[in-house]
Amino acid sequence: LSNTMVNYKVILDVDPGIDDAIATMIALQSLDIEVLGISTVNGNIGSRLGALNTLKILHALGRSDIPVLQGATKPLIKRRTVRPEYFHGKGGLGGLQLELPENKKILSKLRLSDFIESTLKSYRKGEVSIIATGPLTNIAKLFTDDNFSSTLGYLGEISIMGGAFGLDNETFGSFTKYAEFNFYSDPEAAKIVLDENQNLNRKVVGLDVTSNPLCTVDPELVRKLTKLKGTTLKTKITASLLGFAVSVRNTCNLHDVFAVAMLEKPSLFKLKKGRIEVILNGTMRGHSKFIEDNASSNHILVASDVNEKEFNNFLFSRLLKN
Repeated sequence: LSNTMVNYKVILDVDPGIDDAIATMIALQSLDIEVLGISTVNGNIGSRLGALNTLKILHALGRSDIPVLQGATKPLIKRRTVRPEYFHGKGGLGGLQLELPENKKILSKLRLSDFIESTLKSYRKGEVSIIATGPLTNIAKLFTDDNFSSTLGYLGEISIMGGAFGLDNETFGSFTKYAEFNFYSDPEAAKIVLDENQNLNRKVVGLDVTSNPLCTVDPELVRKLTKLKGTTLKTKITASLLGFAVSVRNTCNLHDVFAVAMLEKPSLFKLKKGRIEVILNGTMRGHSKFIEDNASSNHILVASDVNEKEFNNFLFSRLLKN
């Protein structure tokens, strides 16, 4: 297909957060993706602050035409959310100060389920997909809403960043020893969305792939960003976000960008077919286990590897584009 055509219409479901913010910007730069709306979920930060962060980024990029909806304010089963603020910094964007748009209703007043339903029904069946880079609370609420069940068949696919599957025999957790942050934050939601009885196209990329040391951002890339000639506001925002992330850990993996890449360029990934079990209780709460199963009709595709060179081309070409 020609690059002048939009191949994917998407709704982003995010909790920005530095890597969610970068993933959003990467999606907005794509010639193949049209972002129809962005919803926020309680995760790295609260869903309202996440929505305000999203509005600020869209305003800075001249994309205030995209509706932003605040989603779930807490997990399905309320537990205290422990936020990884040391990584995302003050306000969730590493202390970056951006302005809200003037003379604009701050957030869409539509209920998220109504917005997604009307959006899905405005296009052909399978034309609209969701990229989910936070806890899966919003998506699980859709799945369990009886009024929405007839609409689910319109959904194209869901590309999810979440979980850790031990596919590299090493990576199991980031937030706890056994669990990745998104699944740990709302494992009940993850279990609903990944249920093998859901007849939906779902792709999942977990820490096994997103933590690949050959797909990291380092101080050298941040230096390149700050030295670009004729620097735009987009580049300044990118440099600020990545500069903060790199200052915390020296290198950073942009986990959420992988979910965008997996929808837009699935050929970059090796995918295995099977099902996912999510543990809800005890010290392994939020742990995800992949069971390969090529016979299952309602399978999930889980990324087991990525073409590092091609992924880096995908990522760096957009990060370094003024």
